[in-house]
Amino acid sequence: MIPGGLGRVVGVAIALVAVIACSVAARAAFGVSVVDGGSMRPALEPADILITERHPRRVAAGDVVVFSRAGWSGGVAHRVTAVLPGGLLTTRGDANPVPDRDPIGSEAIVGRVVARVPSGALARRVASTVGFVRTLLTRTITEKTRGGVEPNRFDSSR
Repeated sequence: MIPGGLGRVVGVAIALVAVIACSVAARAAFGVSVVDGGSMRPALEPADILITERHPRRVAAGDVVVFSRAGWSGGVAHRVTAVLPGGLLTTRGDANPVPDRDPIGSEAIVGRVVARVPSGALARRVASTVGFVRTLLTRTITEKTRGGVEPNRFDSSR
């Protein structure tokens, strides 16, 4: 059991995340991809999570897009270097010395990257949350087994 105010905060946070996740899923306007290689370093690192806008209305030079490419089951995330006449796009990984060989058409675009969750930041957040919960549970269990006073209880005998 989480003590008093902290329990309410955790409950509200969980409810808020659930509402956001449901609304995003219901609209199906966004997708999620995971970076698998290093061609976009330093902007994107392996295991970073990418939030993509599906079917973007506009893609411009400088945007990072995820597109399908034969031989790459999860797609490729590269930066658009130019929009050619007819709507074809040239792309290049930031860490690659030359642009990708073949331009891509709009039909190949899976999504335009609108947000990135750094893998290191996510791992630190999960680790700190797990550590906090572990500490809280350990402290609560220790107090109860030692006969400690439960939080938010008033002892009227004193």
